[in-house]
Amino acid sequence: MPRKSRCNPLANGLQNARIYMLLGLLAISAQLSGCAMMYRDLEPPTVELISIQPIGLQNDLSLAVSTRLRVSNPNDVALPVESGQLEIGLNGQSVADSTLGEGFSVPANGNKDIDIRINVDLAAGLAIGLDVLNNQRADVAWQLKGYVDVGTRYLGRVPIRESGVLQLGATGSTRQ
Repeated sequence: MPRKSRCNPLANGLQNARIYMLLGLLAISAQLSGCAMMYRDLEPPTVELISIQPIGLQNDLSLAVSTRLRVSNPNDVALPVESGQLEIGLNGQSVADSTLGEGFSVPANGNKDIDIRINVDLAAGLAIGLDVLNNQRADVAWQLKGYVDVGTRYLGRVPIRESGVLQLGATGSTRQ
């Protein structure tokens, strides 16, 4: 005689609920990994020194300068820059540093020019100037180093390293 099977509706309901939960978790994790894959392929932005312009003397006998940087984004998504720090050197000696005051966004496949106010230590600058005069040099090596913090965890902190030679008496400088 054939055996009759009994179905327990409660057990079947729990098993179905587990299957639906598992499918839901798989769908969510697939979406999250898709986002992660998109951001994993991001390239770091580049930072280029555009100009340094003197503003004037400050009460603490430092020289205020405006530094313009161009941040270029090679990616198909906008990049949020949250913070950063810069240090300027002349002939290998640090003469100034600054912190980015507020964040900004660099458009997808675009550029963003930012201006940063920096106070230059005149004592250090004067020592470098005297060295240049004493050695009758026609150029001064400059360095810009620091970082920007990008608001995506796959890029994080992006270093800035620029250097060049400022031709004294000339209208421009060269980059190395």
